[in-house]
Amino acid sequence: MKTQTHTGQGSPNTVDLIIVGGGASGLSLAVHLLDAGYQGELLVLDRRETFEEDRTFCNFRVDPHPFESCVVHRYPRWRVRDHGAGERGWITRTSERHPYERISSLAFYLEGQRRIREAKNARLLLSATVSEVRGGSGSAEVIATVAGAETRFRAPLVFDSRPAELLPSDTALIQHFEGWFIETRDAVFDPEVATLMDFDVPGCPASTHFLYVLPDSPTSALIEDTYFTKTREPDVPYEATLLRACSRYGEYRVTRKERGVLPMSVGAPAPAPRGVTRIGLAGGAAKPASGYVFSFIQRWSAAIAEAVVAGQPIPKMPRNARTRALDDIFLAELAARPHVAPGLFTAMFDRVPVDMLVRFLNERSSPRDELSIMRALPASPMVKRALALGARRAFGHALRR
Repeated sequence: MKTQTHTGQGSPNTVDLIIVGGGASGLSLAVHLLDAGYQGELLVLDRRETFEEDRTFCNFRVDPHPFESCVVHRYPRWRVRDHGAGERGWITRTSERHPYERISSLAFYLEGQRRIREAKNARLLLSATVSEVRGGSGSAEVIATVAGAETRFRAPLVFDSRPAELLPSDTALIQHFEGWFIETRDAVFDPEVATLMDFDVPGCPASTHFLYVLPDSPTSALIEDTYFTKTREPDVPYEATLLRACSRYGEYRVTRKERGVLPMSVGAPAPAPRGVTRIGLAGGAAKPASGYVFSFIQRWSAAIAEAVVAGQPIPKMPRNARTRALDDIFLAELAARPHVAPGLFTAMFDRVPVDMLVRFLNERSSPRDELSIMRALPASPMVKRALALGARRAFGHALRR
């Protein structure tokens, strides 16, 4: 393992590595670097003054990660339901090996801060609003406002997690949602079951629309109204849908709300300046066909940390051409024919073996897995395109086995 030495000589604002943004991707990268034995001087800049419980991080348990202590709930069972299926239409799958995990964002932020605070070579600077990141041949420059004054920081390595526009893609969609955390008078939830997609809601013909329900206890849960659309409409009827959904559970009160927007596109991120690497959503960490982010951030952070410590080139988000092509096909189908989404997702959960399904959703699947999944789906132009693609090139070696 190569050991770094501090190069920030002569200026307190010159360090070895800067991470812009102390959110999921920024703090994850900082912790992975420290775990990998990074010895250079590391600086994380974030515009917030304090961190709050502002969102929910979720993933299937596949790979270990350094935030195990932040997992607040594990669901060994997860379910989906087709539009109009009713109470008997639930498809429930069970996996003790790959439970669905819910991670507290506040616990995550606190753990990231603790790890940085305890490291002698790392620092988190809050209330630092970055206005510009400039590339350079020897080092990049980060311009931020700190305590009301413009401050310039320099480092040979800069990782930027600020939002950036994706380059155009014909199959780009947006996942957007509003979630209500509710407490009910009666015990109405099963805290071992996560509802990942409930399509039995009034739909919009121009979008994929479903409810997402994560119970904390028999009397508390997160109820989320989610859409996949081509554009973000200004008047999405989140409240009407959530009022109707929450009324199913009898008397309740709303304790907190959250909103979010995630890109669903195989389009490449906007180019970064020289010496700067975009990370997180800005770097394409979200799984295009589902919007899953947390597990992909952990995988990419680990790969970056390993490369930095070894003095190797910074890797791109670990994603191969095969999964990229499948995501492209899947998004094209959802964009062109959103009404088929309930049937595609429910068929996948119903007909595909559990471990294979989890591998696929986490991009750990083999070519043979992917062919099996495509063949399990209802006949559609998407499936025909995917199987044709497989027969031609991406899965050719699997077909010959």
